[in-house]
Amino acid sequence: MNYIPVMEKVKHTNGVLLERALPSEGGLRVSVGDKVEAFSEVGFCKYASKIVKIDASVKLHKKLKQGSRVSEGTLLGRSGLRAFRAPFSGFIEMKDSNRFLLSEKEDFTLLSGVWGEVVDCIERNAVLIRTQTTDIHLMACTPGFIEGELIVFPNPTDILRLQYLRQYFKNVYRKVIYVGDYVDSEFMQSAIEYGVGAVLAGSAPRETFLLAKQHGVFLGVFSGFGNIPTPTDVFSILSNVSNRFVFVQGDKNMIRVPMPEPFLIKKPYRHYIKKVVKGLRVLVFTEPDFGSVGVVEKLGKTSIVVKLEKNDRSIEVSERALVALA
Repeated sequence: MNYIPVMEKVKHTNGVLLERALPSEGGLRVSVGDKVEAFSEVGFCKYASKIVKIDASVKLHKKLKQGSRVSEGTLLGRSGLRAFRAPFSGFIEMKDSNRFLLSEKEDFTLLSGVWGEVVDCIERNAVLIRTQTTDIHLMACTPGFIEGELIVFPNPTDILRLQYLRQYFKNVYRKVIYVGDYVDSEFMQSAIEYGVGAVLAGSAPRETFLLAKQHGVFLGVFSGFGNIPTPTDVFSILSNVSNRFVFVQGDKNMIRVPMPEPFLIKKPYRHYIKKVVKGLRVLVFTEPDFGSVGVVEKLGKTSIVVKLEKNDRSIEVSERALVALA
C-alpha cells in the first residue's frame, strides 16, 4: 500500500478572531455584542491615507525638503536613469535617513470588512470580531501582514499584466492584487512604485521574491518558484471574491477570506496521510513540474502516473515526490 502526506490547500474555519484597527487614534461606533456585516462602520479618525517610503537609491530633487508639497506626477528624483514620480499629491516627510511621501490628512471610516460579532473593543483604537473565513495556503511568501481589498486579474497573458496594473493603478494603493499564474520582477517593480500592498500569483522566480522583500512589499505564491499555474480550485475561489476585504498573514502562509455565513463543519478525524488511489488529487514536487497539481491516473510497482491539470500531460513520478491535497 502506498501512503503520502496530506496538505490542506483550502480550509473553511469558523470562530476566527480578526482585529480591525484604526490607523490613528479616533473613535468607535460599535460595542461588544454588536453584529456586523462587511460594510458596517466600526470606527473613524483622521489620517494620511497614503504613505510611500522613498527608496534610499532615489536622489531627490534639490528643491525638495521637509514639508515640501508636491502634486501627483511631479518628478521627485532619479535612481540612475529611472525617474521616480509622485504617485499622488502630498508632502515630503523626512525622519532620520528615511524619506516619505504622505497624502494630506482626511476623514477616515473603518469598515468591519467581515461578517460576525464584536467580542472586544480597545477604546479609540480597535475592535476584535469573531467571524468565519476560507483560508488559502501559500506555498511561499515574504514576511508581513496585509489587510485590504482584493483585486483579481483574469489570469492575463504576460503582455497584458502591466496594462491591467496601469489601467487600475490609481485604485491599487495598499490593495491586494492577484496577477495570474506568474509574476516577474518587471511587474513587481511597477507594483512597488504604485504602492500595492500585496501581490499574489501562482508562481514567481526567486529574484522577484528578493525584490519584494527588499522593498517591503508582500509577495505570496500558491504553487512555488518558477513558472507554475495557480491551482484551479484556488483561482475559482479568488475570482468569486474579487473586491472583498481579505487578510494576508505571512507568518501563517495563508490568505483569510471572510465569508458571510458560518460553515456547516463536522469534525472528522484529521488525516495526515492518505492512501494513493486512482483519482486522488496531488501536488507534484519534482522538476520540471515542481508545484503542479494533478490527479493520480495509474499506480505502478515503483512509480505513479499523474495527469497534470495545467496541460493534461501525464508524468511518471515517485510517491516520495507527491503530497495529497485535502
